[in-house]
Amino acid sequence: MNPAEVIKTKMQGSRSATSVRQLFVEVWSHEGIFGFWAGIRPNVTRTFLVCAAELGTYDQAKHSLISHGLLTDGPLAHLSASAIAGLASASTSTPADVVKTRLMNQAG
Repeated sequence: MNPAEVIKTKMQGSRSATSVRQLFVEVWSHEGIFGFWAGIRPNVTRTFLVCAAELGTYDQAKHSLISHGLLTDGPLAHLSASAIAGLASASTSTPADVVKTRLMNQAG
């Protein structure tokens, strides 16, 4: 999905109203096929960070909330653990998102 994400990111950062076709031609003419894969490494890194943060944090948060007697095992405990995992995931992935977006905007 990276080629579509490069075009989308460039459109969002564009100051002038440009078409998808115009951006496609711009990236292709300056960098060729590799321009559409700009930012793929930080994108993959971000994916690993998100998964690791969510999976590890969710279980630990749920266990801690229940074992410390703050919540009983039920929907509220799951929702709270999910919120904590989401916060950890967002905090962990934001630096990789910034790098990815900057690299994608540099393409073409």
